Amino acid sequence: MEVIQNTFLKFIEFKEFSLWDVKRLFLTTIKSDYQIISLKEVIKERSEKISLFNFPNEKFWILWVNNKEWIFDAYEELGKNINQSYKKMHLRDIAYNPYRVNVGSVWIKLEQHIFDYISPAYVVFSCDTKRLLPEFFWFIFKSDLFNGLVQENTTWSVRQNLKFSTLAEIKIPLPNLEEQKRIIDNYQNHLKEADEANKKAIELEGSIEKYLMKELGIDLQRREKIINLNTFKVINFLDTEKWWTKYLLNSLDLWKILKSDIFPMRKLKELLEINPLTNFKKNLSISFIPMKYISDEYWEIMHQDIISWTESNWYTKFKEWDLIWSRITPCMQNGKSAIVKNLENWIWCGSTEYHVLRNSNSNIKLEYIYTILRLEKILKFAMNYFTWSAWQQRVPKEFLEDLQIPLPPIKIQEKIVSHITAMKDEIKGFKRLSENLKETAKMELERGIFN
Repeated sequence: MEVIQNTFLKFIEFKEFSLWDVKRLFLTTIKSDYQIISLKEVIKERSEKISLFNFPNEKFWILWVNNKEWIFDAYEELGKNINQSYKKMHLRDIAYNPYRVNVGSVWIKLEQHIFDYISPAYVVFSCDTKRLLPEFFWFIFKSDLFNGLVQENTTWSVRQNLKFSTLAEIKIPLPNLEEQKRIIDNYQNHLKEADEANKKAIELEGSIEKYLMKELGIDLQRREKIINLNTFKVINFLDTEKWWTKYLLNSLDLWKILKSDIFPMRKLKELLEINPLTNFKKNLSISFIPMKYISDEYWEIMHQDIISWTESNWYTKFKEWDLIWSRITPCMQNGKSAIVKNLENWIWCGSTEYHVLRNSNSNIKLEYIYTILRLEKILKFAMNYFTWSAWQQRVPKEFLEDLQIPLPPIKIQEKIVSHITAMKDEIKGFKRLSENLKETAKMELERGIFN
């Protein structure tokens, strides 16, 4: 595609005045090896809304959407329980959220989707399959180049809005059906390869927990049965360190969840400092790490900012090789935690929603502790300890203090860390391969259509 832009003077043919809007008169003009058409030639809106409540005893099957790429069969409901009208989606119809189309909220109904009614908030349309394959246009719709055209054409009130009438006026290159099919097949082949790489990463992630349980002599299924059998709890007075119902109900399980058959159990507060005081000299520049800079996918800090010590007053402070562990939902459940390294002046500060764990024990490998605190079982169990503050849920310090973990000799800790680090590197490789394949698919799609 050749983009033609003239920022000084632009001539427009009278026949192009479909919408008298200055913004649209200066839209990007596209050229392509394929014919250029207006979408109104090949798409048709399904605007009819059906009042399902007029059929009170009939069952209706409702479609829903996720935040990624797909619609899905959500639930069935009697008409008498449905208070609003719905739109009906037919096979290969496309739907989009007119207020979120710029972030990829576009979906297509495929053969695996059995249900057929969708919220009237979405715009639904069909394609003339004799000229435009719906799958082909769905891929175009989600491309960066087409998204740019969409943003040029959307109207603004309080937020961006892509009406169907506006979409219909956008022009696209239109290959013949055979060429559309070839482009689709090429794109899907790359996506299949990306999915295979991602599946391998997911399988490896699952095997980390299995490996760790085996090395530590933990029969997780047996532990869960023991915990679940406790319908009535008797607590020794000596164990009542804190008079807090949630703590008393769950404290007995903190040693059972990871009980090892071969290594002694120790509370974290006996092994590490938790939320220690961190002092540093004034007039230093220090590293700043907000929550968004921690990758819950790669277990590491992806970026850091440098700020002055005067800007750090209200933040949590920590040092080189400290472990920071998010205490707030949903970051805690997502695994927002990391061991901090490569600090400016060896000092960091960051979100007030971190718990900080510091190790000064030569018989403890902090990466070993970190691996345990990243376990899905631990993250889920921590939810039992949530407290409410300022309308948000947080895991208190007491959970970490009283969490009991197996403590193998340092050599075994090092062996476990080394093995899991290699697994994490392999996972990262598969995930990056998946991302690269998706990006290649998108680039080749855009090049194939827009030159």
